[in-house]
Amino acid sequence: MKIYLVRHGETEWNKKGLLQGREDIPLNDHGREQAKVLAEFFKDKPIDLIISSPLVRAHETAKIISNTAGAEIVTDDKLIEKDYGKATGMGKAERDRLFPRRKYDGMEKWSDLIGRTSSVLEAFSKNNDQKNLLFVCHSSVIKSMIQYVTGAPEEDKDIYGVTMSSIGVTEIEYNENTGYDLKYANREVI
Repeated sequence: MKIYLVRHGETEWNKKGLLQGREDIPLNDHGREQAKVLAEFFKDKPIDLIISSPLVRAHETAKIISNTAGAEIVTDDKLIEKDYGKATGMGKAERDRLFPRRKYDGMEKWSDLIGRTSSVLEAFSKNNDQKNLLFVCHSSVIKSMIQYVTGAPEEDKDIYGVTMSSIGVTEIEYNENTGYDLKYANREVI
């Protein structure tokens, strides 16, 4: 079974460098074009089910891919982006000034994020025998899933330092006997 992870297309907040978190910001025109690039990538790959975050930027990306791939879309609230607390809506300079150690007031703990995203990954992996899955979600969600499947320690800065591309694909193979095997992460499709 193959599991693919992709990030939603660009939004105006992405373009401005604002931290979105759980704000429900739609795709911009460039984000829709990025989703079409992803759809082209997946048109010849057998995708049986698309699992999307409920946020509009991810769900619209999933719909664009589904129109080409022909797969059903389901949403799962556990795929919602990390809650960044009081830093939501701020640009990098403002965040760095107010929160120099990146400890944002009200921010979701990384361990809680891994707990919820790993549970949805496990549920869909184990209950969709040999189906190929595509998760359409968010940067922190994808990073937490990568950390979970690789067993990297929480303080592994290589995972945190990676910027997830809106046209990047992560592929994981899952076998009920051997578990998860990360094939590649954030590979851009153009």
